[in-house]
Amino acid sequence: MQVETERFVMKRSLHVGPLRRRLSIGDVLAWTPKAKRLTINGEPVKDGAPPCDAAEAVRQLVALSEVEPNGTVMEELPEVTEENRPKTQTLTMLPVLGCLQAADEFLGTLTPQAMTDIQKQFLSLYWDKLAETKQLPELEWMADTAVQTINRWLKAHGFSIQLDDTGPGSIAVASILDVLEEWEKKGTETVLRTDRGEFPAVILKKGVRVFHDSSLHPYPVVRVSTKSRDQVCMTVVDSVKDGVFGLAQEVKEKQAVNGVEALSGQWSGVKFPMIDYDREEDIRWIIGMVVRRDWFIEQAIQQTKFRMDEEGAHVKSAAAMTLRKCSVPGPGPVVINKPFLLWIERQGIEQPLFAGVFGGDVWKKPPKRD
Repeated sequence: MQVETERFVMKRSLHVGPLRRRLSIGDVLAWTPKAKRLTINGEPVKDGAPPCDAAEAVRQLVALSEVEPNGTVMEELPEVTEENRPKTQTLTMLPVLGCLQAADEFLGTLTPQAMTDIQKQFLSLYWDKLAETKQLPELEWMADTAVQTINRWLKAHGFSIQLDDTGPGSIAVASILDVLEEWEKKGTETVLRTDRGEFPAVILKKGVRVFHDSSLHPYPVVRVSTKSRDQVCMTVVDSVKDGVFGLAQEVKEKQAVNGVEALSGQWSGVKFPMIDYDREEDIRWIIGMVVRRDWFIEQAIQQTKFRMDEEGAHVKSAAAMTLRKCSVPGPGPVVINKPFLLWIERQGIEQPLFAGVFGGDVWKKPPKRD
């Protein structure tokens, strides 16, 4: 459903009675009258008094000139619930590529062959970027015939993931990415108040640029400069594309907003929650991929850690794999093992002589022909 959404920016900090909460200067309010939907910095505010009356809050803020208009956009309004709210996930492909780089150096030039659609996607998106791994001093890799050597290396770098010992005939590889980003100027600790509670947060004023193009994305994209000259980018999202590489597609789309810098004075810095993330990632989708004519990926694991506070952001991610030598079978037959369509054609006759769909209920040996 297409709806009209009005956007406002808080001009000063104050307690808003109808919302039963305090808003800060620079907070972005998006109000959709038809759906009676209010979001503050992308977080939905539950409507209805008590505990809050979103419509009355917006009316008072506008009437008292406590907000300044930030444009009106037409958007497809998704209903954000706990079920469809974007779930925490990460996509760190460099350690995966680092593992393949280690295999390339150990075995010789890789000639990968995808066995599944996801592996085809991976190769089309990332294989031509394998050479980039050599440009990153923060990315290390190693290969060994002993799984125990790789496991000790992972443990020594603070990772809990461990490869299973798959016995003779395989090699083990691993790669670790360790990137530390320090803000140009240290931020200030604060509290982020949302409809789900209060969270430790950071306010940054220096080294922050804001980009916004409502035709591309309803929320501003923030770019924070670091001492290393890298840019840490952030933006609110109401949903994330499905699939292993959906997150990569989201990033590519949001990067397009970077061409439209917001007008000076619309926002004064950025306020964001602190992050403490440590999870094992599921990269089993790469298992079975042939990396050379006689080698395939037998085992694949990954662990990613990410922390962000008033001083900066730190990402550490490790991936490890075992590869096994295999014999490559010759070409085999097409296997029809599901209900199938069959028809009989004759040259010169437009209509098929016969057509049918055959399920397992009739898959049995017929009697001899008369």
